[in-house]
Amino acid sequence: MTRLNVFRVGVMASIALVIVAVWVAPLIERERTWHFVRQVLLTSDDGLRTQVIMRWKKSPTISSVFSNPETMAIFNSVVEEVNNALSKTNISLIPVERRENILVLICDHACGKRWSEVPICFYYVKSNGYGCTSSNDDYALIDSLVWVLKDLPNDQRRATLLEEVVQVLGLYADSAIYPDSLFFEFFGYSSSGKTLSQLDRKLIYFLYTYLEPGDREEDVRQAFDKHWYSINIQ
Repeated sequence: MTRLNVFRVGVMASIALVIVAVWVAPLIERERTWHFVRQVLLTSDDGLRTQVIMRWKKSPTISSVFSNPETMAIFNSVVEEVNNALSKTNISLIPVERRENILVLICDHACGKRWSEVPICFYYVKSNGYGCTSSNDDYALIDSLVWVLKDLPNDQRRATLLEEVVQVLGLYADSAIYPDSLFFEFFGYSSSGKTLSQLDRKLIYFLYTYLEPGDREEDVRQAFDKHWYSINIQ
């Protein structure tokens, strides 16, 4: 084979590799995103949850037990941010003083451990917060409890409260795929983000627009393939 032919073969091989890369890369990213969606919506950190969508069918009421005005401001800002993410859906968080669907507790470890005796909850000694839910037979959420450690610095307290409140909306699991996501966790390293990322907001919209309580993995995948890339969240 002459040098010219070798050069031509090399060029053609390089072009072929570029074409394959351009074609394959979006497919890889698509499956990566699907894995994130599946993990957050269909699994849970404790590994006990069946792979089925659980979410609210009607707007839940939410209240908190604390007396610190600073903490009240954090609670209000979290509710506002979550409602902004839900603004294009038919669901929102409704703050009330009592008879709540979602009760938020911001208190010490003893308090968190005591409330974890509620059947729907599980307390980790080293945790900074937890969120737990109960549903009816159709997998629609009916009650939730959120606990956040009161001694955290304000920014960490807010980020923890935001994550737990979003998780009791039906986004249950952490994920090691996208570091900017509020749900990111990898071998003890958590997201540095303090607010919902664009991806997080898109996932909330996807859950409350295209999915229903009781949907299984095949339903979620079908909705993902049909709708995910047409969702435009700024």
